[in-house]
Amino acid sequence: MSAATYFLAQSHGSVKSEGERFSMPQLLLTVRQVAEMLSVKPSTVYEWARIRYIPSIQLGSGSRKPCVRFDQSEIHSWLETRKKAGRTSRLPSHLFSD
Repeated sequence: MSAATYFLAQSHGSVKSEGERFSMPQLLLTVRQVAEMLSVKPSTVYEWARIRYIPSIQLGSGSRKPCVRFDQSEIHSWLETRKKAGRTSRLPSHLFSD
């Protein structure tokens, strides 16, 4: 296992003992790709990663814009947890109470 692969696996929490396989993220997305997916600015994605609002993998250190990647499956799971059911009528139910 290369040092870069080990670091990525370690930061992702999937390092196993010698001889065992480790699970790698399915697909790593860039800040720009996540920003496009969520229709926000890349600076917003950087801020969300910095405050740990969105699941991310930090591959390097940098004070201004560190090298950050996102596991596609984790981003989809994160989005699912933020879904809210819509109303069944156009008006809020509290307007119909007597």
